[in-house]
Amino acid sequence: MNAAAYLKTLNDSNPKFILLATDGVPTCGTAACAAGVNDSGMPNQCDDANAIAMVKTVHDMGYPTFVLGIGTSKAPGDGTLSQMAVNGGYPRNGTPQLVPKIISTQGFRSPIDETIVLPKRDIAPKESVNLRASLSLEPSVPIPAKKTLLFIDLDPVDGLELYLGAWAHMLIESHDLIDTIHAHPSAADSSGKMQFDIFFPREAIYRIWIQFQRQGKVNTVAFTLPVKALA
Repeated sequence: MNAAAYLKTLNDSNPKFILLATDGVPTCGTAACAAGVNDSGMPNQCDDANAIAMVKTVHDMGYPTFVLGIGTSKAPGDGTLSQMAVNGGYPRNGTPQLVPKIISTQGFRSPIDETIVLPKRDIAPKESVNLRASLSLEPSVPIPAKKTLLFIDLDPVDGLELYLGAWAHMLIESHDLIDTIHAHPSAADSSGKMQFDIFFPREAIYRIWIQFQRQGKVNTVAFTLPVKALA
């Protein structure tokens, strides 16, 4: 109901939908669970009927629901999910009628984070709309919590302009989306040479976007920079 209540506050004419992602085993009630459902937990805390009815209620309010089954594959919750999908107004053809999304970690012997391929260092010169940006660093290998100087050299430089009040805008994001940095040059002018003074807060891989304006055109370039603590 919270989703429907929020959608009701929107006054635009666009159609409204709800995406419900669940394993189909609601366990916040007092009813007995079906066989095989919540066997390792509390088998008398299921709430299937109310969950199914709630999807029908919000559908009748004008908000259809797409049902996405998480971690399900011929699981006990599939029946509940299928009924939710029917009540939501957009059931999938076939059985089950939800949209299945199978997530499995079976067989992993190391942390899942170690299986993710992370981007490599990339500070090669970048071409954008009408200029080329080169990046150099001091030190060449950044250290967390220590100042790193990022030097930008632009070419060509004729027609360089302030963009939103600054010669450049830098956005830095860590690979895990925890750290975000927005910076402007500490030194810059129309010569196309700029300096940023950055403190990378911790060990991570950082994506760096920089925007400049030349002859009325906004140029965006991106670099990738791993930052590692000293061994």
